[in-house]
Amino acid sequence: MPHILLELSSVLPSLLLLWYILSRDVYREPARIILATFLLGLGATLPVVLLAGAVETLIDIAAMEGPFADGFSRAFLSAAAPEELCKFLVLFFYTSRRREFDEPMDGVVYGVTASLGFATLENILYVAEGGLPVAMVRAATAVPGHAMLGAIMGYYISRARFNPLARKTHLLQALAIPILLHGLYDFPLLSLDAADSLGLHFSEDLVWGLIASSLAVLALEFIIGVRIVNAMRREQLQTAAFAFEIGLSSRPPRSVARHFLHGNKYIVGLAGLLVGGLGVSFGGLITFFFAAGLWVNELSSFSPWLLAIVWFLAGLLPLLAGAAIFNSAIRRLNRRTQF
Repeated sequence: MPHILLELSSVLPSLLLLWYILSRDVYREPARIILATFLLGLGATLPVVLLAGAVETLIDIAAMEGPFADGFSRAFLSAAAPEELCKFLVLFFYTSRRREFDEPMDGVVYGVTASLGFATLENILYVAEGGLPVAMVRAATAVPGHAMLGAIMGYYISRARFNPLARKTHLLQALAIPILLHGLYDFPLLSLDAADSLGLHFSEDLVWGLIASSLAVLALEFIIGVRIVNAMRREQLQTAAFAFEIGLSSRPPRSVARHFLHGNKYIVGLAGLLVGGLGVSFGGLITFFFAAGLWVNELSSFSPWLLAIVWFLAGLLPLLAGAAIFNSAIRRLNRRTQF
């Protein structure tokens, strides 16, 4: 498969997550600020590479003994700290100083946007080296993990902006908590990688235990991130409802009105996000695969009608159905949020 098509497929998870977070915002942010934040997050990859390279050199000079010492230093010093610091700088020096940043939910939206900008380019680089298996694994792990860490960071950036008395504390939390979670996620995996580089062989139980610990941290990031997004949306809805009640608004926002008409469909909504995301990702990959095959004439021996039918059933149909399910799940979740 040509690299450019494979790399395009690696962008799909970021687009889905960006779609999700923008849809959860009651008061949509200007497209130009969203785009600028995304591009700045993407551009943060360069200083991260430079910082990580310098740290890697120092780690090599220090000659950390043992896979766990090596994995710990690389996880926290070479990966988590530089990456989260650069994303923090984007939020602190650009987005948090825009006049459009006028409510707590904005920090979450911009935090996720900056993180997905970074994750998109990082994913393209990894996929270019590792191919389709890397694209599939990172679509379900690293990219969503970046998004949730961005939500956590953005939440504390918002608290710092709108609570000046605790500004320093919240700014410290905005940087320290994502670094801690990011490092804890990377540490087991990089320890396994270090062991492999050193020619060491862990027991099967230890290997699965390390993988499980990384997945547990990822699950924790999801729980915290989703709770933050829900809490910020509830806060928006409460503010909108109050403004309507005291006459500052002639009618409640559409999402507020929907809240009063529908019950709790939260679990169904989350399942819809998962199924829809998988459908879009699978259909997108199949579509890119067919495009690549046609590009290099590897499918020329097959009937055009057969190719069209297979592509429609395995590529376009899952893609469109997944997008519809994903959008329906977002709408259901937006109706669910309670005061």
